[in-house]
Amino acid sequence: MENADPHSSGILTSRPREKPGEPAAAGTHPIGLGRSRDGVFHVPAGATRPVPLLIMLHGARASSQDVLPMVSAAAEVHAVAVLAPESRGAT
Repeated sequence: MENADPHSSGILTSRPREKPGEPAAAGTHPIGLGRSRDGVFHVPAGATRPVPLLIMLHGARASSQDVLPMVSAAAEVHAVAVLAPESRGAT
């Protein structure tokens, strides 16, 4: 696959910033992408180091607020951050 487009090959070309920003405080925070159907980001209590990230997608007629309770207790126990975005339209 020499000279293949990295995106069609499934290769990620984005790299993290050299110096990360301040860590997010523990708790549930709005993502901040819009006024309605924004989604939430949950940081487990006591996270003092980088933690795994679970991306939780809601089903039809649901919201991030509906699905977060399904995983929040386990996320706390296993120190996993949860990103639950909202859909922007019909899927």
